[in-house]
Amino acid sequence: MKKIELLLILMFLGTLSVNAQRPAASQKTSAAYSSKQLSTLADDDIRWNNFIADNMCVISDMPAEKTASLATIDLGSQSQSTSETFNPLLLNIRPLEYSHQYFKIAGTSNVLFVYSKERLDVMYQRTLKNNKK
Repeated sequence: MKKIELLLILMFLGTLSVNAQRPAASQKTSAAYSSKQLSTLADDDIRWNNFIADNMCVISDMPAEKTASLATIDLGSQSQSTSETFNPLLLNIRPLEYSHQYFKIAGTSNVLFVYSKERLDVMYQRTLKNNKK
């Protein structure tokens, strides 16, 4: 009887340690997905979404004459965001495989720069490597 109790306790503790190692969704990732959707994402997908939410886009000021030829994007309530506060996941912005993208942000003199997936993969691998140290 004692062996069964001990086995059950060890199984319970093992379950806790596995769940404790699951990565937490960042605030930006949590805002873009329902709790049900987050619960179905694999750990690597959560880490990737956390990474791209913070690193996929850069917003910078650009003179109007340089933005005239760019496609315009409406960021809605995020139009006054900075690179740090902007959440591309909320607008379902996705990188192209091999090309960076540039958009003039409607109503501003800012440009939204979206890294290519190829570049993001390199940046992500470097981040993973640096976080292991």
